[in-house]
Amino acid sequence: MVLDEQVTGKRLFYIQYRGYETIKFIKSLEKVEAPIRPIIVMTKLKSVLPSLKAPMELSIASNVVYKLTCCGCRSTYVGFTTRHLITRKKEHMGKRGIFGKHFKDCQQNIHKEIEMEILKRSHRGMIHLSIMEALCIREHKPDLNKKDEYIHRPLRIRI
Repeated sequence: MVLDEQVTGKRLFYIQYRGYETIKFIKSLEKVEAPIRPIIVMTKLKSVLPSLKAPMELSIASNVVYKLTCCGCRSTYVGFTTRHLITRKKEHMGKRGIFGKHFKDCQQNIHKEIEMEILKRSHRGMIHLSIMEALCIREHKPDLNKKDEYIHRPLRIRI
C-alpha cells in the first residue's frame, strides 16, 4: 500500500466541512505551503464524540412502539403510544387493562410485574406509529394482542 506521503511528500489531513470557513482555512494552508493534503469529510461531529446529554428514562419516553412482557409466564403484548410509556403501562396493569386481566389467569406470576422494552421510536405521527406497530406485531407474534385489525389487511409500504 502506497501512502500519499510517499508520493507527494504531504500528509493527509481530514477536516470536517463547515461551509465557507472550511474553504478559507484550506486556502490559507495552501498559501503557507503546509506539508499536508486536506481532505474534506462530511462526518458529523456528533457521530464521532459521545453524547453529553443524559440518557432519557425509559418510563418517560413517548411516540414509541413498545413490548410488555409478563415476568412470570413470559407472555408478551405489543402496542404504541404517543404519551409517556409509564402512563400506558399503568393503564395496562389496571383492572380493565390487558395485564390486569392476564394476572387473574397467570399461575406463574406471584409478584405481578411486567418488563418494558422500546421496539421503535418515531415522531412522524400516529399513522406511522400504527404501521410500525403492525410490523412489530407481525415480527414478534405477541400472545396477548387481541385486535385483528392488520391481520387481513395487506400492508403496503411506498418507497
